[in-house]
Amino acid sequence: MDSMVLIPIMVPLPVALTVVCTSVLAVMLYVRSLFSSIDTLPKLFYKESTLNTHLLNKSSIMRRPFRPSYWLKNRHVQTILGCVRPQCIVHYEREYLQLSDKGVVALDWVIGTNYVIRRNSPICIVFPSLTGDANSVSDLCGCSARKGFRTVVFNSRGHGNSFLTTTKLQSFGDPLDVRQTVLYIHQKHPRTQIVAMAMGSGSTVLFSYLGEYGSSTRLKAAAFVSPVYDVTQSLIRGISKFYEFFLLSKLKLMLFTHAHALSEVVDIGRAMLSWNMSTFQKYVYCRGNESHDQFLERNDPMRDVDDISVPVLCVSSTDDPVCKHRDTPFDIFQFYPNMLLVATEHGGHCGFLESIHRPAWTDKLSVDYLASVLEFSSKGYEHSG
Repeated sequence: MDSMVLIPIMVPLPVALTVVCTSVLAVMLYVRSLFSSIDTLPKLFYKESTLNTHLLNKSSIMRRPFRPSYWLKNRHVQTILGCVRPQCIVHYEREYLQLSDKGVVALDWVIGTNYVIRRNSPICIVFPSLTGDANSVSDLCGCSARKGFRTVVFNSRGHGNSFLTTTKLQSFGDPLDVRQTVLYIHQKHPRTQIVAMAMGSGSTVLFSYLGEYGSSTRLKAAAFVSPVYDVTQSLIRGISKFYEFFLLSKLKLMLFTHAHALSEVVDIGRAMLSWNMSTFQKYVYCRGNESHDQFLERNDPMRDVDDISVPVLCVSSTDDPVCKHRDTPFDIFQFYPNMLLVATEHGGHCGFLESIHRPAWTDKLSVDYLASVLEFSSKGYEHSG
């Protein structure tokens, strides 16, 4: 067999240089794209109104793109870091408020000489997540205080290392304790405007309060970060086993802390051995012979959304692993002129980190929104279009 003869293919030098340079440039652009920030504006869902026109012009929502670092594009990285990363040091002064049934909620007021707080400064009530506390929202509270808000964190009964003086834990959609707290703050500061912010699962009680009490909430506006719209999908069926395990572990730790006070009304043993959210809720929160479906209906945060009368901002990410994008009620934001949804491509659940060393992108966005609404209200505009 004749031996094979290799004939070299001669490529003109200019063509070879073009190919090499193009390949090198393509690799450089690809590497740069990994390390560069995402510079896309969030998508807005709203109905045209005087209020929303003012907000879009004044609060710079349209001009504040979310630019996470390349390694923060993953939704799970955003979500986990949002829970565990250290936040700024904020000092609090705790106040215990006794409720009508002798129950107690803890109010953590932000204090410090770095904040310019006046007698008539507006008050911002912060609702941390279901298992959060003041330390978990320190960045947000610091941002709020620097903006001039007298800031306070609402800790539900038994939450935030507080006492439990009754045989009752507040379920996530029961706004009665919030009602008494807001009335107390209003009576203590009758000439002061009050707003509220909620994180993640902490949104359920605030949404319930806004809907159930309508125009008598005594609040001027509310902002939500990664809100839970549908508890059935987000916290019962839609949540992954990893996040369900994490959430249940923290809830069980709190339950164990108050086991003595709750032992007469809660089957502590069965609750501690349950490893899905619906079973845990059945043993801990359901009343008497109430079924779990009845419990969810009673605590549905959107049950009275038609009666919400104050301006509302919601910030959600399309890659949220807890509150799935498909469960977002876009029609609500496009129907009511007092509601605005900001949707980003990345951010996870309560993450929205552009860098590990900087506060969440949503902190300033939410605080600026509330300040803009108060500015709008001071000019005497109507919320409707």
